Amino acid sequence: DVFAVNKPDVKVRFHIVNSQLVYPISISKVNILQAFNNLPAFEDFLSKVFESVYASANLDEYLQTKQLIQFYATNDSINRFFDVQVSAVSDEATAKALATKIRAYSNKLEFMSNKYNYAGVTTHTPKEDQVLLINTDTEAYMDVNVLAYAFNMEKADPAAIVSKVVTLDDFGDENDTATQAILVDRDWFMIYSQLYQMEEQNNALHLYFNRFLHIWKVYSTSEFANAVRFTTTPVVNEESGTGE
Repeated sequence: DVFAVNKPDVKVRFHIVNSQLVYPISISKVNILQAFNNLPAFEDFLSKVFESVYASANLDEYLQTKQLIQFYATNDSINRFFDVQVSAVSDEATAKALATKIRAYSNKLEFMSNKYNYAGVTTHTPKEDQVLLINTDTEAYMDVNVLAYAFNMEKADPAAIVSKVVTLDDFGDENDTATQAILVDRDWFMIYSQLYQMEEQNNALHLYFNRFLHIWKVYSTSEFANAVRFTTTPVVNEESGTGE
């Protein structure tokens, strides 16, 4: 029927601005200048003070990004990852076994399926859009050769391999020893800047000024994107998506 209305099947998730942070810092040039005997040293000190503000903001972004991982696994007591059971990585043999599992699911994600994302939408993730998250303990046993095997890539191109791997000190919870690695679509992380603005206010009476760095961001994850977690926790049925 050429006149039939064929509406597309569209699913929507809204990601809100859920982080509004401000980083204040007060600087009294007159008082600080008394501690230096030359202007270049004074200016270098001020530069480092301002850099510390941005370093604090970067640390908060890192911590909030890691929290998204735990939130995805535990919010409302629901695990949204597709879980795959593996052995804990403790030597080269177990690292190679993990790499074999990662390779298998890296290949599976290239095919259209509704198994590997929580929303159950039919989608796929090409290898160039896959990102592997591993912690420092796991990474210690997974050299370039092992990672190349996991992604079925050429060992002679370490830069391309490293660009697909993000090493974390933990997965948002230092007590989480079960998670060995997480393979996600690059669109799984939904992190966007809404506002990044520095404001300054002078106090002429007391000869100091305040600076305020405002950062508003969206921190979220997409239930439409593929996300596979490799864990030592027993999984009843891997192909069920959540193991429940």
